[in-house]
Amino acid sequence: MIKRVQCYLIAKLNKAGSIWAYIVPSAIALLYLQRISQKEQTMVEKYADYATYQQSSRRLIPFIW
Repeated sequence: MIKRVQCYLIAKLNKAGSIWAYIVPSAIALLYLQRISQKEQTMVEKYADYATYQQSSRRLIPFIW
């Protein structure tokens, strides 16, 4: 007997067409977030006031993150 959660997962995969429809965008998002972190670290090292600026602004999504 298949559990309800597994049925929903299978239905979502069938709707998307493939598991790659989830893996590829997730991988791109993770790489993008890693790049943001690296860039911010470089900015902190290069500019003395950047740490203060980080506290008063959001990274990517206003009012959230």
